[in-house]
Amino acid sequence: MTKRLADAVERKASTAVKQQSAAWLLATVSAVGTDGTVDITTATGPVQGVRRLRAYRQPQVGDVVKVARNAAGNWVVVGSLAAGDPSWQPLTMASGFSWNGGPTDPFPQCRLTDDGLLQLSGIIKGAATSGATTQIATLPAGVSTSLWIRGVAMTSIVANHAGVGISPAGAVNIYPTTTHTASTWVQLDGVMGRSR
Repeated sequence: MTKRLADAVERKASTAVKQQSAAWLLATVSAVGTDGTVDITTATGPVQGVRRLRAYRQPQVGDVVKVARNAAGNWVVVGSLAAGDPSWQPLTMASGFSWNGGPTDPFPQCRLTDDGLLQLSGIIKGAATSGATTQIATLPAGVSTSLWIRGVAMTSIVANHAGVGISPAGAVNIYPTTTHTASTWVQLDGVMGRSR
């Protein structure tokens, strides 16, 4: 056996041992199956058809994931690593809109959780047009949604609610009823939805 062939056999054997031994490692999702599996790329090569835990509900190509394998060669994707800042970030207010400003009023903010949930919080006041769609804010850089998110918000008018929508372009809109008037506040807490 030549040295080149011996080296190639040794490298192949070493890779096979590494892929079969019990451990955890990081990998990148290269494809998402419809049967609860994903294909991954590891430091030792690609692995196809790896089952994922139920907690990893929204796999995406490009996700960096924690992967576990046992000595029998079984693989499982445990979940994805955090991709962004899950803390609250301020919304950029549209012209004519501002924080309500009371000592117990939360500032208008948003956050994107690790499992892809986009949440709003805070109280905004401003001159929304009665009965018309009005943009009241914009999502900050680094927070985005590929899906429309729609919710219902409390307003300063008793027994009145307004619709709130977040577009994939990052616009936060209010869809007021005919009784929603200028200088009314809107409480954004409770408006949330899947971002992907």
